[in-house]
Amino acid sequence: MAFAMTGSILLGACAGSTPTGDERAGEPAQVLSVTTVTTEVDPALVRTATGAEDGPPDPRIGRPIDKRASARDLDVGMCVNETLAPGPDSQAQPTAWVVDCSTPHDAEVFALFNHPAPLDAPYLGRAELDRDVASTCASLFEGFIGLEYARSALAISYLRPDATTWAVGDREVVCSVHDAALKPLTVSVAGIAR
Repeated sequence: MAFAMTGSILLGACAGSTPTGDERAGEPAQVLSVTTVTTEVDPALVRTATGAEDGPPDPRIGRPIDKRASARDLDVGMCVNETLAPGPDSQAQPTAWVVDCSTPHDAEVFALFNHPAPLDAPYLGRAELDRDVASTCASLFEGFIGLEYARSALAISYLRPDATTWAVGDREVVCSVHDAALKPLTVSVAGIAR
């Protein structure tokens, strides 16, 4: 499997990487490339958050597409695999591969919304923003999955503004769902009631 670039989006730091604007003021967020699958690449070279490409999971990623700046190139119903480009952990660049939902994947986008804070509002901080975003994503979960979040075997991740993108008006949140045990999903979870 190989990939063709379709766009890029700003994201905050990956687990284990150098802190971004949330931790150190003034430092830029990383760029996460959003791509679509187009040709063949050796799957043994690709490691995703859950091991969806038949390789081992990449523990540096942790929960796929979680707690970084929002992603304007993602939409509801898109399935993605998250990888890190080769390199030292502190310099590894995250990439979200948009894949067909019938193939193994790390996560599926189930909701998009804008945080209600006004554009001139000061940054809320990671803890408060994460509480707001997690609560809203959980409230939207049942409408897509068909089962309330508290009873589901699936888990929520989300992309949300970081301090850097918040300062320039970013309020977009992307809610995604993945297997709570970090096992690859193999079908769309829309209406799955699992």
